[in-house]
Amino acid sequence: MAYIKLDRKAYEFNLDLIASKIRSYEKIICVFKDNAYGHGAKDLAPIARAKGVNFIAVKNECEATQLQDIFDNILILSHIPNFNENDKFIYALNDKRDIKKIKTNTKIHLVVDTNMHRNGISFYEIEEVLNQIKNHQLKLCGVMMHFAGSDEFDGSYYVQKQNFKFVKEKVKKILGEESKKIIFHSHNSEALFRSSKLDDDEYCRVGLVQFGYAYFNQNLRKVLSLWANKISQRTLQPYQSLGYGGAYVAKNTINIATYDLGYGDG
Repeated sequence: MAYIKLDRKAYEFNLDLIASKIRSYEKIICVFKDNAYGHGAKDLAPIARAKGVNFIAVKNECEATQLQDIFDNILILSHIPNFNENDKFIYALNDKRDIKKIKTNTKIHLVVDTNMHRNGISFYEIEEVLNQIKNHQLKLCGVMMHFAGSDEFDGSYYVQKQNFKFVKEKVKKILGEESKKIIFHSHNSEALFRSSKLDDDEYCRVGLVQFGYAYFNQNLRKVLSLWANKISQRTLQPYQSLGYGGAYVAKNTINIATYDLGYGDG
């Protein structure tokens, strides 16, 4: 029998570490997309909520519906507009052409492309898009971006950070007092621990760092472990092959074993 173990104390430890970095639980947006990266969103959600987290991000409305009774603020990252958006949720606006496809009065977070070139509007289109959002009567609640390589040792992180600073200044200038109701979030897991200090006007979206994975912080604890019963074990000699088609050939003497996890599928 194979099974997964979740370490509650490890998860709580990681959340505490994240909160200490940004000095708040209220500014944490836990990313629970794809069943919390396979860790079990329904199992971890109550733990995060008990710690003080009340803002999460998920992939679609189906995931949001499963957690709507736990969190007050749920951001849907990959929604396809259908004029039937739920008033309870917040939707990421990934393309300016979607503005006219979303039901009026829907809460949105505007995604800005600061050089990742995946989702979002160009930061040179901000004024145009803000006017379109206002004209279509959408509720702008946040502005966000995503770092392309916050775990890479090059200048791209700093370039995007500077670009988002420009975005925030532009939004605040255009919207004036209204901008005080808007939250900004740019830092993902690696960016959070790479930065010395998060700006006071920013929230943080944490994904894999919740579960113990971050290049820039080795103190995090792994939340998930996978266990299975051993079926057999042996020693493989140099140049002996292993598995279908002899796909693996040992270079040195090594110990090998098979476990009852996926073994029936080869």
